[in-house]
Amino acid sequence: MDVYIKWFSSKDQPTIINVEPDATVADLKEEIAAQYDYDKSKIKLIFASKILTDDALVISLDNSESKPIVYYAPKKNLPGSKIIDDSKSTANNNNNIQSNVTLIQQINQPNQTSSQMTSQNTSTAEKVKTQNRINSNPSNPNNCDLYSDDMTKLMSSQELLKNLMEMGYTEEECLNAIELSGGHYQIAAEILLSGKDDTIQVIKQAALQMAEHLQEAQNNIREGKPIMMLVKGTNKGVNVHISPEEFNQYMRSKGHVNFDVNAQPNQMNAPGFIFPNQNTNFQHPLSFQNSGNLFPPQNLTMNQNHAFAGANLVVNPGMNQNYEFSGNNSTINTDIDNIKNGIIHSPQFTHSILAVVAKNPRLIEKVNENQPISISLNGEPTMIYIQPTALDKYIRTGSVPNVQSYTTVTENDEINISQKASEFYNKLPEEDKVKVMTLYREGNQIEMIMQCFNACQGDLAQTRELLQSM
Repeated sequence: MDVYIKWFSSKDQPTIINVEPDATVADLKEEIAAQYDYDKSKIKLIFASKILTDDALVISLDNSESKPIVYYAPKKNLPGSKIIDDSKSTANNNNNIQSNVTLIQQINQPNQTSSQMTSQNTSTAEKVKTQNRINSNPSNPNNCDLYSDDMTKLMSSQELLKNLMEMGYTEEECLNAIELSGGHYQIAAEILLSGKDDTIQVIKQAALQMAEHLQEAQNNIREGKPIMMLVKGTNKGVNVHISPEEFNQYMRSKGHVNFDVNAQPNQMNAPGFIFPNQNTNFQHPLSFQNSGNLFPPQNLTMNQNHAFAGANLVVNPGMNQNYEFSGNNSTINTDIDNIKNGIIHSPQFTHSILAVVAKNPRLIEKVNENQPISISLNGEPTMIYIQPTALDKYIRTGSVPNVQSYTTVTENDEINISQKASEFYNKLPEEDKVKVMTLYREGNQIEMIMQCFNACQGDLAQTRELLQSM
């Protein structure tokens, strides 16, 4: 008996394989395994959006050339494509299919395919926009950093959607899988086959819980910007869009007052982390590399002092002077436009960095010597200064310094201080000006610096110690 079968991502016409009239699905798998060198135990046969059970009779299926049985086996090398091998998969702790999500990149204009599909089905319009974002540069391996040189070729979104729908899944289910897979066709199929198509709702729930506690996330909701949920083992993530209406409904369910969509975004000022003004160019959202579970659990709890729920941050000293910050949950896409004067306006970010530095003697030494530390923000090394006073207070109390305002100062900036303090500063020799500038950069008030500096006869270390004791 002839049976029409088709590899789920193949562009070719269905092929014919011959089985006995009383053949079961298990028998058909055995034939496919023998013909294509597959592991029989890994083969899945899909027909009419259902994974066929081994005991089902092939003859009972309404199989034809136009309705082939789709076959699929995870992580199988095919002609013209490369995939991650099992050893690398294990090395990356990549047992959870959700961990393969890559950054959903945004583009402003939909393509023609998107426009046609959107006009035909408005309920999937938002997901089609995501599809376009995935397809914005399908040949760019940076869309799937997790796979590096072993990345499987990305298909165009239209081809991928067509092939997934041929498995019998609905357009909405397929678009969900495309969004989660980052356009990677084998991962998209595995998401569908493993019943992960509801993962979007899990991500959205986690993003809602995050926005309940983090002002930056609420700012993003107000401004129509996404909240970024990070991906295991990478500094990439999924951009989750939440409407103000959705967030209002969530807040009401938690017994909170309505979310004020018209309120001005609230800056959460936290001192301690200063970006040098020179060559500071933010091209990417600030994010941490996530080395634990992909998404926070649905019962995620947050508090005032943590960027991550139950985060256990560690330094990975693998890249010379560059430090990757890792946590076991998620963080948000900090709004770069709201970073004023080179200051990171986020106590959550501040706390997370301090938690890392406080455990590393080498970093503590660099901070106390007023040397910058290089961290990785979305893969790009960025130099930051940490106030010794901020680190000292964190080590002693475990809390982030509570200062309402702070100004970044470099040698080229004007210092806005009182007339008396200005006269004091201008009369200093150049060597002492550098010392005072260092103390001012650390967050001390210029008037206090003036008193302590005179009392310590210009000794930088003693002045700093005196300021810390006050």
